[in-house]
Amino acid sequence: MFQGKDSQIFGLRCKVSELEQTVAKEQQTRMEGQLHFEQNQQQYSQEKNNLLEQLVDLRQKLEVERAKHHSTKQEEQKNREKLKKEHEQQIETAVLQEYRQQIINVTEEARTQHELNRQQIEQLEHCDQQSRQQSINLAEEARALVEMNRQQREQCQQREQLHRQQIQHIQHMERVARENCAQHQLPESRSWSIQREQVVISDKVLGEGSWGKVCEGQFRGSHVAVKQLHNVILSAHNRRLFKREMEMASRCRHPNLLQFIGATSDDGSILFVTELLDCDIRHLITEHELTAREIVSLALDVAKGLNYLHCNHPPIVHRDIKLDNVLIWRQGDTWRAKLSDFGAANFVREVMTPNPGAPIYSAPEARTDQHSQPVDVYSFGLLVLEMIINELPVPDQIEQQLERISSAELRNLIRACIRQDPRRRPRMEDVINILTELNL
Repeated sequence: MFQGKDSQIFGLRCKVSELEQTVAKEQQTRMEGQLHFEQNQQQYSQEKNNLLEQLVDLRQKLEVERAKHHSTKQEEQKNREKLKKEHEQQIETAVLQEYRQQIINVTEEARTQHELNRQQIEQLEHCDQQSRQQSINLAEEARALVEMNRQQREQCQQREQLHRQQIQHIQHMERVARENCAQHQLPESRSWSIQREQVVISDKVLGEGSWGKVCEGQFRGSHVAVKQLHNVILSAHNRRLFKREMEMASRCRHPNLLQFIGATSDDGSILFVTELLDCDIRHLITEHELTAREIVSLALDVAKGLNYLHCNHPPIVHRDIKLDNVLIWRQGDTWRAKLSDFGAANFVREVMTPNPGAPIYSAPEARTDQHSQPVDVYSFGLLVLEMIINELPVPDQIEQQLERISSAELRNLIRACIRQDPRRRPRMEDVINILTELNL
């Protein structure tokens, strides 16, 4: 047992000896490393000092080079500025020479142009003198022509005045002849004359105007429309006119003319009795927007009624075409129209008002004595225009109102009807043909 422990102790001692040798070697190695480090440190310090000395030398050399470079740069800058000044002086000299040459050229051109202008001015002065002389001659001729035209105009005015007097005299003679003819030819029985007691007037007013009012009434058991005129003094002349108009109205029979039933002829206020319809077109368009088909149908009815009046011998001119004078009634699902006031209105105009018809519907010639069928054609055109746009025609805005009509056919028809020259307006027969094609 002791031998085993001795062997272990011996082994441990060997190990301790080995460790001591190892430690000794490490210490020797550390000392050698320390010595080597110190040697390297001294060598590094020496090399560092050498490098610092070289750096100082390089800095001094760099300063010297910089000083040389700066001196060289200043000399180059001076040389460049000197060259620049020389170049600018050369350019300035060349430009001045060029300007001098241009001034010389412009001066020569100006002298030449001045000479040309002087010559042209002399020519213009000569032409101006000739023009002045011509103007004086033309002014004298114009004065002579104006004087001649004035004399001719005075002669024309005198002839026109004489012509008007002759026309008025002829119209007066014709009127007297018609009155005399009517007085001798009309039967004394006067089939249109009715007794005042047979007319029952209600309180329902259908319309009212400057000449009187229209009321609903009854005549011999039938519902009728009764027109009551304001007091009109029936002189002998007015009574003859009244009889003539009533006789004419009683003879007019057409589906598109309001049926005239009769009138009183006693000394009281005049009563006109006609058939009773639903309303007039103006009242209709305030409550109902007309379709294109309804407009064409109503316009066609009015055209047929007017054509009947114009085809009479002698022709009957209505002279008061407007929406208020076109009465309508319902036939199935269609509105139909009849023209009214072709007898009573003519009598009222002759004895009460100097200017016939509503001004906005009146043709240009309506203010003269030349009343013929084209007067009604003009008013008819404006009536159709108002039906389409549902606005009163405005004299100075007619063209703008026409542009609002979508139908080119109706627009062209209205333009034709309202031409300023009465001779260029279509006849109502032509209007009927156009509207009939549109109504198909």
